[in-house]
Amino acid sequence: MVGLGRMGLNITRRLLNGGHRVVAFNRSPQPVEEARKDGAVGTRSLAELIEHLGSPRAVWLMVPAGEPTTKMLDALTPLLARGDIVVDGGNA
Repeated sequence: MVGLGRMGLNITRRLLNGGHRVVAFNRSPQPVEEARKDGAVGTRSLAELIEHLGSPRAVWLMVPAGEPTTKMLDALTPLLARGDIVVDGGNA
């Protein structure tokens, strides 16, 4: 999960409550700490997030639509491999 605002953090918590393993990243460290306390694997960078995911990777973006999503995809794309999946869950 990339982007731990209100929606991203709540989705992370629901996934964790459902027994899923979640690796989380956010530009600000506080939401990552909250996710970690709930049981997520907290990371400090996109590269670290990718290291914690098995192939094929599924990365769920929960950042605002538009330029923030574009910038995140630009940073994320070089770290991904063929067959990886990115889910764009951002909205305006």
